[in-house]
Amino acid sequence: MNADDAAAAVAGALRAAELLFVSDVPGVEVDGAIRPALEAGDVETLVELGMATDGMAAKLRAATAALRAGARAVRIGDLHLLEDAGAGTRILAPAVQPA
Repeated sequence: MNADDAAAAVAGALRAAELLFVSDVPGVEVDGAIRPALEAGDVETLVELGMATDGMAAKLRAATAALRAGARAVRIGDLHLLEDAGAGTRILAPAVQPA
């Protein structure tokens, strides 16, 4: 098990207010720009298109798992996440569909 998956499982089980994945990049880059937010439903497409690879793909997949398991928010970025609530890329939970 990698650390991202472990953190996602713990955050989900605790229904954490926010899970931060601290990395060496300021956020998730798509088409040459850091995105402020990404829909969880777009993660697999980014991976399949090769826009998110290796460690970032693992972080994005763990982020969606954390949201599905009960975490309320997830951000991916560098150390600025710790001091700036707007830093990094927020992964947005899928919208709840009405019954």
